[in-house]
Amino acid sequence: MDKFRVIWHLLEEYNVDGVVYPKSAKEITEATKISLTETYRTLQVLKEDGLIWRVGRKNLYRFGLKEKTMPLLDKLYKCIIKNKPLPAELTINLEDLEKLAQKKHFQLENEEKEKEVIDEIKLLLNKIEIIPEEICIDKIKETVEKITENIDLQNDSTEEKREYIQEELEEIMDYIFGARLKEEG
Repeated sequence: MDKFRVIWHLLEEYNVDGVVYPKSAKEITEATKISLTETYRTLQVLKEDGLIWRVGRKNLYRFGLKEKTMPLLDKLYKCIIKNKPLPAELTINLEDLEKLAQKKHFQLENEEKEKEVIDEIKLLLNKIEIIPEEICIDKIKETVEKITENIDLQNDSTEEKREYIQEELEEIMDYIFGARLKEEG
């Protein structure tokens, strides 16, 4: 991968000279045998990742490793060159890896459940028909007038009047909410 080749080149110089002098993209290209365009892309990614810095103005930029990344990168470089095990801060604990895998698994399960709920909601929404507001208002007014006209004419008990009102309101429930299930067929 190009990122590693660029970092490796800068680390080799650091281990030879004890310092990394900023280099132009062309110098890095010549040393790593990566195309100039790809070198610029790689340097931009490394800059965004916080591993290198850029100095210069207009189109005359030079690039170097950031000082705060040097100790860890140098340890890694020396371990690889001397074929030694990685330092503790660069190793990955298996338990941590398993925890991350489990967390990712739960995250995927939750995303799948959310997708199922969204699909179910979409399916239900496709079965609902929205009733225009004017029709709802007219139907509710009509029912309220019907109830007020008929309630006083009846000599029924309060319980029967309440049941009558409840029945009338249940018949216009769709108009109260402004939606009803679509008729199949």
